[in-house]
Amino acid sequence: MGEATEIVEPAPAETPPPRRRIDWRTGKQTLCHPRSFWEEHERRRAASGLSISQYCEQHGLALSTLRRWSARLQGRGAGRTASSPREAKAPGEFGGLSAGADRARAERFRQ
Repeated sequence: MGEATEIVEPAPAETPPPRRRIDWRTGKQTLCHPRSFWEEHERRRAASGLSISQYCEQHGLALSTLRRWSARLQGRGAGRTASSPREAKAPGEFGGLSAGADRARAERFRQ
């Protein structure tokens, strides 16, 4: 008779303990988890099919933090990166119009 084989899921990689810091706004102690902590939570959340808010509620995570990490891990991180710098505008230029064009338009409306 054949023996039943047990499928064992590999143990998650050990994540280093979170750093502790004092929030300068509130004076409260906060935990700073490493990237691997958030990668594992994002993987589990995606596998569960739960929304970010549902997952946070079930696991006691800060909604804003998981949203930020989720976006960061999916390449939609907040802020600009070095690969996508903001286009510089000439001094006095706003929205494709120069300051001179704005003045000329204002003069036409005054007449």
